[in-house]
Amino acid sequence: MNTQITNRVESGVPLRHWSRQSQPIAPAEILVNRLQNGWQLSPVATCQQHHYGPGRTIDIYTFTLTQNGDVLQLPVRANPVVHRIIREHNLEVVNQS
Repeated sequence: MNTQITNRVESGVPLRHWSRQSQPIAPAEILVNRLQNGWQLSPVATCQQHHYGPGRTIDIYTFTLTQNGDVLQLPVRANPVVHRIIREHNLEVVNQS
């Protein structure tokens, strides 16, 4: 699976750099940027809930994007933008433990 992405302009929107090594969870703007640059979403996203103490949990959604044979697994913290993308693209969400 190729997760290396070159900086190129395909839709007039510059491709923003993101590296799992330096930032394990991508900001939602990276997901939006990839979609603006023609990457295609898989119809299924996964959601994993992380517990950080009493009453402190976060959901991490992992999206699979493809373009020209490249595949990118993009983990993004839940927020209103992520929820809107899930809704607008009618994605199935599979909960993982």
